[in-house]
Amino acid sequence: MNYYLNLFSPETAKVFSESDKLISGFRMSRKSHVDNRSIGSGDRFVCYISRIQRFVGILEIKIRFFSNIYQRE
Repeated sequence: MNYYLNLFSPETAKVFSESDKLISGFRMSRKSHVDNRSIGSGDRFVCYISRIQRFVGILEIKIRFFSNIYQRE
């Protein structure tokens, strides 16, 4: 089991907390960083909210990551 930092802004933390909490995402600029890790089932994300400087939880990873690229309007 490995641990990885999952950063949220206060805004994205609010949106995530109001969601079904099944998916957490990263910016496309972090894709090469994520690709170079062996993030997978059983690993954990330690969740930290920037600007308010708080650790807020730990998420267990259930499946390997995937890319979901869409264009905002």
